[in-house]
Amino acid sequence: MNDNKTHISGFMLALLFFLFFLSGFSALVYQVIWQRMLGLFSGVDLYSATIIVSAFMLGMGCGTLTGGGLADRRTTRQLLGLFAFAELMIGCFALISKWLYYDILYQSFPGLGQNPLLLGFVLFASLLIPTFFMGLTLPLLSKALTRQLDEAALKIGALYGVNTLGASFGAISSFFLIHRLGFEGALSFGAILNLLVMSGSVLLFFHFRQSPSIVSGEAIKSKATATATATATATATVGKKPLNLADTGKINLWIAVYAVSGFMALGLELLWLRLVNVFYGSVSYTFSAIMFLYLLGLALGTFAGLKLAPQSKRPVQGFLSVQTGIALYSILSVILIIRFIDHAPVFADAWWFLNTRGLVQGLEKAIHVYLLLPAMIILPPTVLMGISFPYLQQVIQNDLDSIGRKVGWLQTANIIGSTLGASCVGIVMLALAGTAGTLKILFLMSVLYPLLLWRSLSVERSSPVRSTGYLLTVACYVGLSFLVPDNHSLWAKMHGTNVDKLIVGEDGSGVVAMRSETEPFSQSAYLDKTLVYLNGSTISAIPYGGLHTKLGLLPAMLHPHPEEVAIIGLGSGDTLFAAGSREEIKSITNIEIAFQQKNVLQKLHETRPYRGIERLLTDNRFNYIWTDARTWLMRSGKKFDIIEADALYPHHAYSGNLYSREYFELMLNHLKPGGFAASWIPTERTANTFRSVFPYILNIGGWLFIGSNEPIDIDMKQLKERLESGFTRQYFEAVEYDFHRAIHNEMSDVSLETRSTDTPESRMNTDLYPRDEFLVRQ
Repeated sequence: MNDNKTHISGFMLALLFFLFFLSGFSALVYQVIWQRMLGLFSGVDLYSATIIVSAFMLGMGCGTLTGGGLADRRTTRQLLGLFAFAELMIGCFALISKWLYYDILYQSFPGLGQNPLLLGFVLFASLLIPTFFMGLTLPLLSKALTRQLDEAALKIGALYGVNTLGASFGAISSFFLIHRLGFEGALSFGAILNLLVMSGSVLLFFHFRQSPSIVSGEAIKSKATATATATATATATVGKKPLNLADTGKINLWIAVYAVSGFMALGLELLWLRLVNVFYGSVSYTFSAIMFLYLLGLALGTFAGLKLAPQSKRPVQGFLSVQTGIALYSILSVILIIRFIDHAPVFADAWWFLNTRGLVQGLEKAIHVYLLLPAMIILPPTVLMGISFPYLQQVIQNDLDSIGRKVGWLQTANIIGSTLGASCVGIVMLALAGTAGTLKILFLMSVLYPLLLWRSLSVERSSPVRSTGYLLTVACYVGLSFLVPDNHSLWAKMHGTNVDKLIVGEDGSGVVAMRSETEPFSQSAYLDKTLVYLNGSTISAIPYGGLHTKLGLLPAMLHPHPEEVAIIGLGSGDTLFAAGSREEIKSITNIEIAFQQKNVLQKLHETRPYRGIERLLTDNRFNYIWTDARTWLMRSGKKFDIIEADALYPHHAYSGNLYSREYFELMLNHLKPGGFAASWIPTERTANTFRSVFPYILNIGGWLFIGSNEPIDIDMKQLKERLESGFTRQYFEAVEYDFHRAIHNEMSDVSLETRSTDTPESRMNTDLYPRDEFLVRQ
């Protein structure tokens, strides 16, 4: 081997690209898992989730900025060594991350999350090490691979595309890795990939023994200067003079433009997530599927841009045109979907189609709803986002000595913009304007790009001509924004009904809807069957009297002297209402993440008065807390006579947090002496998990378990007396519910059990392996 190599052979180049693919793959696996694990510590409410995402991105921004500065002062060999070290650090951190995030933060120091400012600091600090080293990698490799200025955009774009493609496959594979290995196993798998990447990088490191910097030398600098001058003169024009990219002011302009691009990209991503969530029904694989489509589009677009950008004589106009196309497609796709498709079906399980419509028709519908429609919304604009990256590199890379720094500056600006976009859209804009309104706002913000495009194309035209172009552009954007349906119309279409049959509320935590199954709300004063939706999934129904009523009724009636009750989840209010049926109960605390659920119930009651909802709104015993239930229960220190979670399908996103062994232990630890912890039992694995925790269990028909820290004594005489209470009779007569019959039917099939200690963990749900949520077979 030549000890003075100054270039990378074809095989070594292919190896490096493959290694960077694996690096992107593992990074997305980590992001998915760390977000879940940190959610146990911080909660999974809107504020906490936004902080986690922001902390992850800001850490990457710090790494990218630092990596850009390091890259321009190092030889190729040193850059490869730093890349290998970064991958080693990421892999090592992954191996200890379960200990840090779960054992230390969640189990040992949960109180650190009580103060919002302290929570933000802890999350940022805990994610800084791995995300910092993730951010280092692109600037380091960009400088290591670029020997000549005219290949800078090609090499940097190829690295970005390969890494993003790896990330897309990591996103979709994360579901299958968790399904197969659980959180810890998936983290170990990712760490193995990082160690493989490190090993390959070490091989490349020794390939460059005693190698000088590939970016030094007067010949290369002379060529860089000549190429930069030619590029600036022939292509980039923003004002009346050719754009000189060596001018600090112009570089700052592109940094600002790319920051706005990041804001738009993350804002649109949140809107797409909201829309596609309704298609999928917010199940466990939704996030992985959406991130796969998003990142796949970015990767494919980047590869397309590698072909298009070098051939463009006007990369400035090319970049601005692509950015303009992103916003135009995003708004037009929503307009066309709403106007031309039939009412969108909203079901939590794709297999519904196969079970109800037969194999051929059902499979066709499932493909349309769960593949084609989401792909149509997400892929085209993300492809355009990817195309813009090589164009921007073509515009700004004019000096070999500053390649790493410019990559770092641009990526850091984009990350900061993305962080602001996630915060502003998720916390503020969705709550104030809804999905449709936020889409309009983002679209109107994007008018920046066609205005800059028009300015770059009209530098030789008179001021009146330019001004007329600006006014026409703004007018066109305002006109298009009026074609977007209002929020109510949008969600009526997405929930398969008409506007007069839907009541909806929305904020950053989700979309809550009430859909009349009979007459429009305005045409009847009687509340007939109304379905309750949360993020596209049916969660309950009104009037009361079904499963949810029994869930609240039975523990309340069977407990000897309940005074304080905690109900997790609101939904239709059915379970919560039934839990308040004993006069002895003094306080009923409801803990719910989705703030809009109560508002929508109130709107429904104002439209069609219902005494069950009226009780929830006027009875002073009911107290509402809008936060994550697990973290609130752990930090509050309060104990209750009854704790119960409303029924939740086991395959819904984050349902594993309410069916795990650790959750049931949390319930047990917050019971008063003789208290009841009640849970719906949707699977055999849930039953096994419940039995492994509670010393004493009342099994009601196999579908409802009541656990206690003391022996459960069912006194049928006292139960009968409770049922004859005047308070209880009047309570249920208000909603026309035959509670006597319900109790009689359910109490005919009860059994007492004790804790089971011989169930293997593979047949249970845990925080770190929520098997039911990730569809592991029984």
